[in-house]
Amino acid sequence: MILCVYALLYAEFKYHDNRPVHGKESDPSLVILGGDSKASFYGAFQAPSDGHFPAADANSDIFSTEEIDGSETTKIVAYCSPTLSSMEIIGSLVRDLPRLLRTQNIISDLTPQSEQECWNMIKKDWYNSFDAASSSGARELVQNIKCSSRDIISLAHRGLLSVTGMYSTWAPKTRSEVPRVNIKQTLFLKELVLPNHIIAVWNENNISRALVWYFGHLHSFKRDTGSTLWWPETNIE
Repeated sequence: MILCVYALLYAEFKYHDNRPVHGKESDPSLVILGGDSKASFYGAFQAPSDGHFPAADANSDIFSTEEIDGSETTKIVAYCSPTLSSMEIIGSLVRDLPRLLRTQNIISDLTPQSEQECWNMIKKDWYNSFDAASSSGARELVQNIKCSSRDIISLAHRGLLSVTGMYSTWAPKTRSEVPRVNIKQTLFLKELVLPNHIIAVWNENNISRALVWYFGHLHSFKRDTGSTLWWPETNIE
């Protein structure tokens, strides 16, 4: 029996003031997907320094397919073996690759001015909320109208704040003592990703689903028929 795992290699444009700077791409990220009847695997890694898929060990009994385009900035390869388990294939491929942290390879390494201004307002409002005679402060801040939902989500992915309320699943949870912000403005997926971040979209039982590169990781989003709002299905950590 031949078992396979799948690798997706993605390089995204760097941004300045929410606009892509063409010709300047970030370091590629690599996602490996695989599993068997006992376990499944998802892992995001820093791609090899040459920016290509990892090469299988010539003596490992692993062979790879030709690269195919998943989207404008995504390529996909399958690694298969007639003798190794999925986990053994994965272990061989990623042995020397460092894990991709959530703060790496986010939408931009150039912080938009609006995001920095939003963060300054949040810090001021958060620390002003603490009573001088009490060690406790506001449980959460309500979104300032000058802060876009996109900026708040991006700040959360940088670990600077946590998101509460109905959009909390769009951002990583943090255990540290950081400001907590409740997003009140409607959050649209198109505000956070570009068309070339979307790998696939399909419909099933009146539900649309999309496989999306979201802040450097691969996530699934769903939308009910007739709705314009997408919601994450996978855990964003």
